[in-house]
Amino acid sequence: MTAQKSEGGCLLWLLGVVICLGALSGLHAEVPPGHWEKVGQLEQGTCTRVVLMDGERREGGFVELLPDSIVILSDGNRIAFEKSNVREVRTFEPPSIWKRRPGLVGTGIGAGIGLAVGALAYQGDESGWGWATIPMATLIGAGSGLLVGKVTRDLTSVGEIVYRAADNP
Repeated sequence: MTAQKSEGGCLLWLLGVVICLGALSGLHAEVPPGHWEKVGQLEQGTCTRVVLMDGERREGGFVELLPDSIVILSDGNRIAFEKSNVREVRTFEPPSIWKRRPGLVGTGIGAGIGLAVGALAYQGDESGWGWATIPMATLIGAGSGLLVGKVTRDLTSVGEIVYRAADNP
């Protein structure tokens, strides 16, 4: 009977992993290459992320589109990027506390959940060692929250892709 329960638990866990991977794959769906002129339709000041061919990302407010470059305002400086060096242009929402400090927020939430779980586990323990579950559960919750915060930052900051270079894989 124990072996059957173990196999059932493994199958359930594997099913959960497959479902999660399927959901994550939908977040990065293919986007057809855009027209450079579409970038020019952005309103001035729109939060814009420019991804260069080497993978570097620069963020700032959209200023203008020239025939062969895009200009953004980043940290008070106007920066122009040549179209031939641009892999992708996307809009995004200004960062909230969750976007600026995802690890800190995730750690706090995870520690709170861990503290609550540890306290509940402690109430039912009569061995005298139950107090050790509180800090352990808090640390495990904080670590898990940190990991989730860091991972979800990129998944939640998608925005609209305005332009993608045609030769971009």
